[in-house]
Amino acid sequence: MAEETLRQARDELEARVQERTADLSLANDALRAAVGAHRRTEAALRVSQARLQAILDNSPSIICLKNLQGRYLLVNRKFAELFHLPLENVIGKTDADIFPPETGRRL
Repeated sequence: MAEETLRQARDELEARVQERTADLSLANDALRAAVGAHRRTEAALRVSQARLQAILDNSPSIICLKNLQGRYLLVNRKFAELFHLPLENVIGKTDADIFPPETGRRL
């Protein structure tokens, strides 16, 4: 009787393991699909950002975009040329960070 009880417990445990393994396999498949979709979205975003930057850089206007805290998110080539600033020295900075104090306050 003890052997039968152990056999039933083992069979029950094996069934649970198989069930959990199947659940994990489904979860892994869903995660792989989500990661793939995320990677495709990131790639599309990079292409879109590059297109936008190309459009802005070829505009004769001076263009910049700031967030609500006044930090530069995007500037075009004309902006960088006018102020003699490399793009990488502008993005993420405020007017106070990149201009003389009086100019930074006025802007």
